[in-house]
Parts: sequence; structure tokens; C-alpha cells
Amino acid sequence: MGGQGVILLGTVIGTAAVVYEGKYATQAPSYGTETRGSPAESQVIISSKRIGFPEVEQADILVAMTQGALDRHREKLTKEPTVIVETDLVRVIPTTLGRVWKIPATRLSEQNLNSRSYANMVMLGAVVKLTGIVSSDAAKEAIKATVPPNTIHSNLQAFELGMEAARTEPSNRSNERSHH
Repeated sequence: MGGQGVILLGTVIGTAAVVYEGKYATQAPSYGTETRGSPAESQVIISSKRIGFPEVEQADILVAMTQGALDRHREKLTKEPTVIVETDLVRVIPTTLGRVWKIPATRLSEQNLNSRSYANMVMLGAVVKLTGIVSSDAAKEAIKATVPPNTIHSNLQAFELGMEAARTEPSNRSNERSHH
């Protein structure tokens, strides 16, 4: 959703792939009409070869920071995707998705950095830890090169929080409908 920083998340991961790992990448951001609260998405394709078509037709990785995002994009997932959801905003997870990791990105950002603004970098840390799509070092360098200079330290802290929060095992299905 607009205001959660998903466009910046896509920019950082694409920058990490291209600038720091020599891969090819495309990013296709899209926004709703309002700045905050309307749907926002960032489709990123990373490849060792040139990319012919810049839109994601089948996704290996989905980071859903809202229920609407999960509902809208789950049809595009490959057979064995990595799905990472924002614990407090995605409540209904279809059992057909397979492996799903729940990361309390907004809560971790608020509790540790006194701001919701770093939830995107918490999610970036989780993505890097769980998928290895880019290295941790490349992601950190891309954060430093992309975010405003006065926020580098907090963004790097958020990234580390996400790496720590990403457990090696996906969330337990039996508690998927639990509410706080």
C-alpha cells in the first residue's frame, strides 16, 4: 500500500543486483492515485541474462505487505514460491500457497526504530536471508547508495532486523488463523 515503501524496496534490490552483483534487472513500479493508502507495487525481475519482457508473468518471490496484495498476486506465483507476508496486515493465507514466512516488519520497525518507515527494509532483510536473490553485502551497499544519507544507519538496522526475523522454517499452518 502507498506509504509502506515497496517502491524503494524494489529499487534497492534491483540496484543491489545490477550495480553490486553485475546481474540484469528491471523494475516496474505502479501506484494508485493517492500517495498513501492506495495499492502500490514494485515488480522486479533479476536475471543473469538479458531480460526481454519487463513484467512479471510468474513470480518466484512475493512480498505481501497487505491482504489485498496477497489476494491480487497469488495467481501469478510459480509452483514453489517464496511468500513473505507482513504478519499484522495479512491474516488469511490460503493453504495452497505452500511455504509462507510471516515477518512482523511494521512492528519491528516501530519497536526498534520508533518509526513505521523502515518496515520495507525489514522486509528486504527477510527477502535476502530467505532467498539469497542478492547477497547481504550487495543489499547493504545498495541501501547506502539509495536512501537519504541521514537515514542510512536506521535503514541498515532495519535490514538486520529483517535478516534476524527470517526464520529458516516457514510459519506453522496451525496458527495461521490466529488473531492478536
